[in-house]
Amino acid sequence: MAVSFLLLFASCSLKKNIASNKTDPGSGKEKIKTDVSAPAKHEPTRKKQLQFYQDKYAPILGSTNQLSNIELYQFMDQWMKTPYKYGGNSKAGIDCSRLSIMLLDQVYHKNISGSSADIYIQSIPIAVESLKEGDLVFFKINGTVVNHMGVYLVNNKFIHATTKAGVLVSDLNEAYYRKYFFSAGRIK
Repeated sequence: MAVSFLLLFASCSLKKNIASNKTDPGSGKEKIKTDVSAPAKHEPTRKKQLQFYQDKYAPILGSTNQLSNIELYQFMDQWMKTPYKYGGNSKAGIDCSRLSIMLLDQVYHKNISGSSADIYIQSIPIAVESLKEGDLVFFKINGTVVNHMGVYLVNNKFIHATTKAGVLVSDLNEAYYRKYFFSAGRIK
């Protein structure tokens, strides 16, 4: 089992050149912008929406009463089970650092960049006992530098991209993560 866990992760980094979604000006195709924040006619109330997500993620996160961030739940919903791709930044494949960068940007409006090691340097170290939703967890897996990371959720759970299973939620208390855990950090 330990061998399968070792195969689960590889080092993560972010490629500097990220693909763009620009359309060819001469193609005649125009992008249609939609405002996802505009409420739909029959959209459930925020309270119902929150309850939906809390019920959905309770089996994974345990008690979800402390987690009321609908934007975080929506991000998780969009990215869960996305396959892993080293340097990836799309639904076709994403790595741990890019997932964390996108989550912090889209949910918390915090701007970070780089590989897991780069982001570790940008973070302010905090005690594990002080972890809050949106903080970062860093790992040194079979190496001497930070090469894996995730974003803390609640109840010792964090979301990250793994080589074997893609984007998923894991527990810091699992033996594998305890073994390779290096540090926790916060972005101001």
